[in-house]
Amino acid sequence: MHRRRLVVALAVVALFAGLWGVPKATAWAQQEGDLVQEPSLRELAAPTGLRIGFASANDFWTLPDAATYQRLAAREFDILTPENQMKWDSLRPAPDRFDFEAAERHVAFAAAHGMQVHGHTLVWHNQLPAWLTTTRWTPDALEGVLEEHIRRVVGHFRGRVAVWDVVNEALDEDGRLRESFWYVNLGPSYIEKAFTWAREADPDAILIYNDYNIEVVNAKSDALYEMMVDFKRRGVPVDGIGFQMHVTHRGLDYGSLRRNLERFADLGLSLYITEMDVRIPGEPDMERLLQQAEVYRRVLQIALPQPRVAAVQFWGFTDRYSWVPQSFPGQGAALVFDRAYRAKPAYYALKEVLSAFVAAFKPYRDLQVIQRSPERYEVRARVHNTGAAPEVRDVALRIDGQVVASQRVELLPREERPVAFEHTFDRRGTYWVAVGDLPAVEVTVPGRLGLLQPSVWLDFEDGVGNRSTSGIVARPSGAVRIGETGRIGRGIEFDGEGRLELDDPLHRHSGGHEMLTLPTRGGFTLALWFKPDFPEGAAGPFALLDASRNPIYFAVSITRQGLSWYYEDGTDADFQMDVPAPLDDGQWHHLAVTGAFGQPGVMAVYLDGELRAARDIVASPAGPLSPLVIGHDSDPTYFPTHVGFVGSVDEVRVFPWILTADEIREVMASHAYASQPGTHVTEWVSLEPGETLRSLTVHASVGAADRVEATVETSLDGQSVSERTTLTVEGGEATHPLALGPARYFRIRTVLDGFSAAVLEYEAASSSGRRWLWSTTEDWARGIWSSNVDLGAPWPVEPPETSTAAGPL
Repeated sequence: MHRRRLVVALAVVALFAGLWGVPKATAWAQQEGDLVQEPSLRELAAPTGLRIGFASANDFWTLPDAATYQRLAAREFDILTPENQMKWDSLRPAPDRFDFEAAERHVAFAAAHGMQVHGHTLVWHNQLPAWLTTTRWTPDALEGVLEEHIRRVVGHFRGRVAVWDVVNEALDEDGRLRESFWYVNLGPSYIEKAFTWAREADPDAILIYNDYNIEVVNAKSDALYEMMVDFKRRGVPVDGIGFQMHVTHRGLDYGSLRRNLERFADLGLSLYITEMDVRIPGEPDMERLLQQAEVYRRVLQIALPQPRVAAVQFWGFTDRYSWVPQSFPGQGAALVFDRAYRAKPAYYALKEVLSAFVAAFKPYRDLQVIQRSPERYEVRARVHNTGAAPEVRDVALRIDGQVVASQRVELLPREERPVAFEHTFDRRGTYWVAVGDLPAVEVTVPGRLGLLQPSVWLDFEDGVGNRSTSGIVARPSGAVRIGETGRIGRGIEFDGEGRLELDDPLHRHSGGHEMLTLPTRGGFTLALWFKPDFPEGAAGPFALLDASRNPIYFAVSITRQGLSWYYEDGTDADFQMDVPAPLDDGQWHHLAVTGAFGQPGVMAVYLDGELRAARDIVASPAGPLSPLVIGHDSDPTYFPTHVGFVGSVDEVRVFPWILTADEIREVMASHAYASQPGTHVTEWVSLEPGETLRSLTVHASVGAADRVEATVETSLDGQSVSERTTLTVEGGEATHPLALGPARYFRIRTVLDGFSAAVLEYEAASSSGRRWLWSTTEDWARGIWSSNVDLGAPWPVEPPETSTAAGPL
């Protein structure tokens, strides 16, 4: 979950676990007869930005219990959907006559009680008037009728209906377009035309597509997702998706619901749960009511943390006026209030979720911090104008209270607008991130250290081992050996017959094949150094890396003229990219390949740090991935003309995200400095008068046969050493207190001895709270460390020993 690595997550999980238990049977019994509960659902939801809504019954102002109905609706909800009286048969009884009277009563009630209106629906295959469905239309004439209806209805309510279900239920269960009245007479284009006409009639309305049985990932929701991808690409004005959520007390696949909401949210769409009810068969006993409550609870738990979910709406609110018993004989009791307007366990379950969210999750909903790389983050927020006048606001991004960026936002009355910032942190640590006047959230940044700790890191300095903690094993076979001719120290050498296979023991599929050690969904970067030794007279292609066991094929091969990159996944996302680039014998080259499986992404090839080829792709893996093999084809029968690689490979790394070009160049440079043996000295760093060093945090990778020492030296003049303490560095991360007196300058001297020794990062802290960070990835590459390397020369100054060795870190 690199997407959201917020420190608050653990606290939220703990809080939700405590507050979201199954409601007690007595909770309902104690409230029998109470018509109004304090506080209301809308009051609890207001701080979260989520609207809680209901579908209003036909002519509800004429009901025998209209006063009770209206009082409870006004208290509990802040978004209203007319259940039937904005549909064709109600609004347009004749071709030349529109009747807005009933719909106006719904809109007026909403306005009088501070509710938003969600219009339902402009295009649907049901509840059409007879004059429309019994007339024989030409396509042009019927299209004119539909356009007139949309423009007239949306225009009539312009500025008063905030959200429209433009098209409702246009898909069948298998994902094909429904053979509806509109489809049969107009073809598939009626859908996008309806959205276009609605946008022109009210540019400020939120336009959504609404349907049932699209809540989880299935054939229908997959088809809708592809439709939305196409619409977004072509600029069709769709703003959101309505998930009806008519379910039973048995619930649904909540993990699939979460993934489904996330993929539509990633398209930039607003999400609405539009018609939720949870029907129960037979008489609603307490056991089934508690099961029902759990469904309402789980859906709201998933909806609240997803910031693109704008509203959760119920198809009614009292069982007295519900469509379920008529539509599903033998089932009912689907809503949160019973027929006597008594709150049911589901009502209290919703209130518990909202209360927990307000307590623990509010900043997280309004403010998102999304990790795009180890140190680069996207900060998203929603700013609100709750007043009656337009407002121009300067919205600032603050890191630890300091303004680092600002945007000017123009807000209309009662408008909410997203803002987004990108920020690159220059060091690891914990920060408070805030936008505007929203509460700050705490974010832990792993920093550039993450570039040195991918999911796979093979450097061959001490045999074939994985320096990361992922558990993936590299297994050499055939004519493969570790030689001294690596790019830095040692490398793995191939003579055309051997191979190196990456085995991920945790992700083997049922067929027994190991899974390729790249993410099955999401972005990745694969990077390595290679040096070809082309055999005399051999043309190739030579297999450099390969994962060719179907159903996914992924491979890079080389010739003297350049390299070829192959990809296919059992869909139509098959391609070959040829990268012309002369490759000479005995020359090291750096290869980096980025990609994404199962989601839109950019697949690209970098050679020696330069982008050589790229392609946008929407790929859907047809099954498990194959093993990743280096130096040979995984399946030689797939490309029988390929031969094994001859030459050396060093520094194989696989990152579970897509690196930028600058980051790839940083990876190229990093290990040359981080693992260079010898003595490395930082530049002098100045201290304030009276300031002392308090601690040194070290991140290191140290093998059993390595020796790494860090000596902290202080000085009064920036030339001669006045005091020092030496620390023995061991693998991993450790913080050690320092007992050094006041000084004006300090520096760190590091001795690296061994093939795999590497100090990845230092962080020093002083008595005044100031901190300094040296990252070998960044600073050594710039020469701050390596320009002062000496290979064992004596120190120029030998001050008296005023402090004792600090001991092992």
